[in-house]
Amino acid sequence: MKKSFLFSIRSCLYILLLLLAIAIPQKAAAYPIAYTVDRIVYAIYTHGYGANLVADSAHVTGTNGASDVHIPSSITYTYTYTEKVNNQDITITRSVSCPVTAIGQYAFKGSNITRFSMENNIRAFVIYYNNEFHSSHRLDFSGCTKLKHASLGERITSYTFQGCVSLTSVSLPQSPTHVENYCFENCHSLTSFDFSNLTAIGYYAFNNCYSLSSHITIPESLQSIGGCSFERYYDDEGNPPPIIEELEWNAINCRLYLPDFYKSNIKGYVDSSSYTPFPNHIRHLRIGPNVKYVGNSIFNFYGWTNNIGTDVLSFNSTNYEGIYLRGPWINDQIIISGNVKTLPRSLVWGNITQITVPASVTLTRSGVVWSCDSLKTIYWNAKSCTTEGPFSSSSCWNLCDIIIGSGVNYIGGRAFYHEYGGSTLSTMRVTCHATVPPVIDADCFSNKTYNNATLYVPKGSLEAYRNAVGWKEFFKCVAIEDIPGGGDDKLLGDANDDGKVNIEDVTTLINYLLKGYVTPFNAVNADVDEDGSINIADVTTLINLLLKGN
Repeated sequence: MKKSFLFSIRSCLYILLLLLAIAIPQKAAAYPIAYTVDRIVYAIYTHGYGANLVADSAHVTGTNGASDVHIPSSITYTYTYTEKVNNQDITITRSVSCPVTAIGQYAFKGSNITRFSMENNIRAFVIYYNNEFHSSHRLDFSGCTKLKHASLGERITSYTFQGCVSLTSVSLPQSPTHVENYCFENCHSLTSFDFSNLTAIGYYAFNNCYSLSSHITIPESLQSIGGCSFERYYDDEGNPPPIIEELEWNAINCRLYLPDFYKSNIKGYVDSSSYTPFPNHIRHLRIGPNVKYVGNSIFNFYGWTNNIGTDVLSFNSTNYEGIYLRGPWINDQIIISGNVKTLPRSLVWGNITQITVPASVTLTRSGVVWSCDSLKTIYWNAKSCTTEGPFSSSSCWNLCDIIIGSGVNYIGGRAFYHEYGGSTLSTMRVTCHATVPPVIDADCFSNKTYNNATLYVPKGSLEAYRNAVGWKEFFKCVAIEDIPGGGDDKLLGDANDDGKVNIEDVTTLINYLLKGYVTPFNAVNADVDEDGSINIADVTTLINLLLKGN
């Protein structure tokens, strides 16, 4: 009985000593106790700040590493000791449940793991060097080229997944607010990410993430975006990377960010076209309805070839507050939604041939169209608009038609004051469908326009235009026949601009509403009910017109 009692006391002492090693602060131990569970090496560290059971291992056991790694909230630590009973050595095994309190920062860096998960209660990452613990605040999987998915209980920080070329997705306990510098750089296989609550995207954060190509939505909450954060480059064989098919930009007020360490003469928030966040080519860029300001150079990429800029720019900001947008080079089309009130400077660069200003616009900055040699036609439907010379750019050499809608009653400022010098000047037409001459300033058009262009007006309003301020300055003023749609250069319903109205135009309208853009597309003719916007009502009106025609 006495021996059994002593045995029980000794067993309790062993367990107590182990718990003390885990729970009582001590001086740093030179060599932690190592313990392996499911091929993961755990280390029991005692140190000046307490003790921790840490998943710490490179060095996942086995020559090729572990394919699937899960770090639990606790492990059962099993230990043995020898006890003499009746002068015989007896080996005794005891097990103690120990909480996992941290993960070594570099525990899995460069390893061959393919999947990783951890319990959400694990919040600390640590580095152990010089016999001491140091908090790192991040877990490092950089160089884990076989890692495909990671489920973390902590936020992601700088370099977390840098070079994880096989990574397709990441799960977090909640949508992150920050993605820090270089976090997903060169994650070629990353196909999706939850951007919904982001307030900051770091420098090079998603650089070379080729598979983020179908649709990226930037949330309204984003306040800063790092230079080169979504940039992508040609591969080693000279093949171009996949382009972003659609980028929906909803950030209300966002600026470009560069880290302080990158250039000694650049600090914090800056505007520099050398560090635009996005690749040179985006198929369709949408500016969201609540956007108030876009920091300079975020989209300031443009050039002279079709692999630079955006094919289609949809501008949907209802009340843009910034003076500039500095939009990208546009290869094909700009779509301004029917709810837009303000047009900023430098919105339009590129190769587009026409632009339509909807009835909703009440203010335009100067130089809305800043550089566009290919622009030929302007459709102006703004009913009452204060302008600062939106089409005053000296580079619109080929502009030959300005078409003013029937609902326009006021055009302020020097809206079309442009010293055209191109060969089209003598054949230029200004067509106004309003039966009552809109109020304009005398310098709404330049003297060269007044002296060389031909003004076309409704047949019954010829004399009114010849006597109205500004309009009377046109040397040539000609009446046009009053036809449905307002004139001989406008065919309501001819959405595909082929000179005919038929079922193909219905298809074009539907495709436009579904996709956001189609080409060819005539926005003025597509506004069949002439309410200043293109929507399902225009499809219905067009179908009714076709049925009545038959």
